[in-house]
Amino acid sequence: FPSTTGALCFRPSRPVQIRRLALLSVMPDEGPGLAYYHVARGELGQAAALGEDALPAFLAAAVEPNPVIRAGAARALGTLPAGDREAEVAAALRAAARDHEASVRLDATGSLTTRLGAESAADLADRLDDDSPDVRRAAAAGLTQVGEPGAAVLVASLTAEAVRVREVAATILAEASVIGVP
Repeated sequence: FPSTTGALCFRPSRPVQIRRLALLSVMPDEGPGLAYYHVARGELGQAAALGEDALPAFLAAAVEPNPVIRAGAARALGTLPAGDREAEVAAALRAAARDHEASVRLDATGSLTTRLGAESAADLADRLDDDSPDVRRAAAAGLTQVGEPGAAVLVASLTAEAVRVREVAATILAEASVIGVP
């Protein structure tokens, strides 16, 4: 971006800014700066307690190189108030659900269910064929929580080509009928 002198300046990306904040010994007093500080130090609970002020920090943390930070961001994004940034949060969660790390996909899958409800059915259906059995199971369990769209996906999955998709759908549907989920 141009500086006041007209020269071009480099602005570090949010992940770089987060890592730099982790080195700070002085904690900001309030607001988004405090949220970035907590996220940078891995103090995700403290950042989430800041509510909507923490949203920009968690959106930035969703693309951090560290998978523990990305997974924590995915968990937090499932419950933080988003205000007028709901579409941005949904997009971040959908991207996290396709992350190369299973732990990030697992947390994002749960957050998609919590945050988007029935709108998450297609995203959860994509996770039924995930490489991770935990992610497949979480996606199938999430589908039981989103009503008719989820039930339709699970029933259709009973005839899927992939054996692992059929297995997880059958298992979750059997468990749901035993515990009385309609």
